[in-house]
Amino acid sequence: MYAVDTATGSVRWSHAGGTYTFSSPAVADGVVYAGISSTNDLLALDAATGALRWSVRLSPNPYAVYSSPTVAGGVVYIGADYTMFALDAATGAILWTASTTNYIYTAPAVADGRVFVTAFKTLYAFDAATGAQLWTAPFSGIWFSDPVVAGGLVYVGSSDLSKLAAFDAATGALRWSTAMAGGIAAAVAVAEGVVYANTRVGVQAVDAATGAIRWTALTGKAGYVAPAVANGVAFVGTSDGALQAFDTATGAALWSAATGGFIYSSPAVASSTVYATTEAGSLQAYRLG
Repeated sequence: MYAVDTATGSVRWSHAGGTYTFSSPAVADGVVYAGISSTNDLLALDAATGALRWSVRLSPNPYAVYSSPTVAGGVVYIGADYTMFALDAATGAILWTASTTNYIYTAPAVADGRVFVTAFKTLYAFDAATGAQLWTAPFSGIWFSDPVVAGGLVYVGSSDLSKLAAFDAATGALRWSTAMAGGIAAAVAVAEGVVYANTRVGVQAVDAATGAIRWTALTGKAGYVAPAVANGVAFVGTSDGALQAFDTATGAALWSAATGGFIYSSPAVASSTVYATTEAGSLQAYRLG
């Protein structure tokens, strides 16, 4: 785990918490929370120094932690194996667990007192305070897409059947399902009534309320990470190392940069800069404007 100065790229601190991870960290209230796939630990690190606050082993089984943590209301939510965990963000104490019928690869979403997570072919909703199961919504296709909640709907994509679906967050009822140009293996981004999806053949924009496709940019490049949307631009990373920018209104390609490696994690935008990491361990910053 590394903390890097955004202005210079210099390493502020590092923490050796394991040999590899498929989980992305979350930062809240001066603490970094990270799931470590090689050890199945959830770590809490001081964001300023990297000092370990606490560590909890979530499973004795190998390769249990693919899910990324989500922090809300002083609680850390994360999946491991077939189990959803809620832990006290300050102490790491386990507050509740809930079982699913399939493996959890995705990061949970938290909204309006509910926790949403996908497990293979089912979307689950749990009570955020107690872990009680509120509803399940089965859907055809395999879901490696993290659920995203906006405007009372939960959006998820299927990786094998090339579909994007929206479910009612309160009841789990299917609101709409749209056939996409390619499979979706990452979370979508929702901004100003539009859902942006990075698919295996390009980028698409869909009306968040109806599922109608607004535009399609077929690039022939496979994307396995969520888009980042800021200032009228959708940024995506691809498996061949391209960092691409698209106009959110029209889908027109604005620019593309070769990073030199498979982009495994979603780009991040802050202070007129877009950041991308590659499989080669490179963190790159691109100034905008």
